[in-house]
Amino acid sequence: MADTARLPAVKLVFVGDSITDFWLLGDDPWIPGRMHGRRVWDESFGGAVPQNHALNIGISGDRTEHLLFSILPRTQGGLGELDAAALAPEFFVLMVGINNSYAPEAPVADSVYEGVLAVMRSLHARKPATRLLLQSILPTAEPSRDDTVVRPVNARLAALAKSPEFSSFTIWLDLYPSFVDAKGRQDALLTVAASVFYTPSKHKNHEQDTSIALKQLNSRSHVMATSLGGALALCAAQALAALGREPTVPVPFSASSTPAARGLAAASVARSGLYTSHPLQLENGTVVQEYATLAGQVFAVSWRGPVLPDLSLLLGEFFSGYKLETDQARAMGKRGSIVNVANRKLIVRSTGRMRSFAGYAYAPELIPAGVNIHDVLQ
Repeated sequence: MADTARLPAVKLVFVGDSITDFWLLGDDPWIPGRMHGRRVWDESFGGAVPQNHALNIGISGDRTEHLLFSILPRTQGGLGELDAAALAPEFFVLMVGINNSYAPEAPVADSVYEGVLAVMRSLHARKPATRLLLQSILPTAEPSRDDTVVRPVNARLAALAKSPEFSSFTIWLDLYPSFVDAKGRQDALLTVAASVFYTPSKHKNHEQDTSIALKQLNSRSHVMATSLGGALALCAAQALAALGREPTVPVPFSASSTPAARGLAAASVARSGLYTSHPLQLENGTVVQEYATLAGQVFAVSWRGPVLPDLSLLLGEFFSGYKLETDQARAMGKRGSIVNVANRKLIVRSTGRMRSFAGYAYAPELIPAGVNIHDVLQ
């Protein structure tokens, strides 16, 4: 913070507790041989990708009240971590609240939620021009804590992000489904000592020919990096192209647009008597087509191009059920890539090979009366 000459280059400010703080930790100082997220941070947010150049002000152990004190202006008795006028990020990336569920105030879920709400309001008051990427609280090793605190609070935060107070500058990013197993509980393979700290696990490297999703190497921390990269890029279109949500609003692009916005090109909306549709071309060349009801709710999406899009973004609120079903298929011994799903709530079909993918997803219950979904998607 003292080096104000470097602050204008900062596009993202990560705000939170130990989960955020430990992005900056490499070798574990307590357990030899265990690694945290430093390498992923340096590759994804350390400046190699200028539009993702980030500052991390997370502090291990912080509760929401500690974070509020950190960002409170010095003139008001706080630490003034956001006081520098030269610091003008495009996004705050926020995850906080889990520590308030320990030695908590009662009722616990209400206390955690109100604390996160206070942080969101404080961040916006400090930097009104900065948008907010609000991340869900991650699962813990205690099912009762997840059931009574984490998931209820996440549901309220998801609704809060869409509320009139926050919707114009806030994007909700639900990471919870990516860190649970087929039973919906914290994935022990991705945790440290059954806690909520996430460390590298052995995954094959996958070439990602896209600048929307950040590079995915052999660390589970890249699940978060990839999700963040995708969400930040799609933020430029003002809304996510996701089932059950409002359709993406095409925006004009110019030389002054943000780097993420310059990577997207939205075409004009096509309208029929029963629904609307329009394509969104991603920077990687993949085209995502949205189909929405006349009331403004996406009921289907399709894609075609060199890169399979991030289904956690496209499926929106349906992704948790989708992941549960695909995880169960793997648990039953099904091999290979598991993408296709068919049930009462969701249909997903995808085909392709490297650099040539095509597919679609739709929610049967959302299809407008009189619409033949097969005619729409042909």
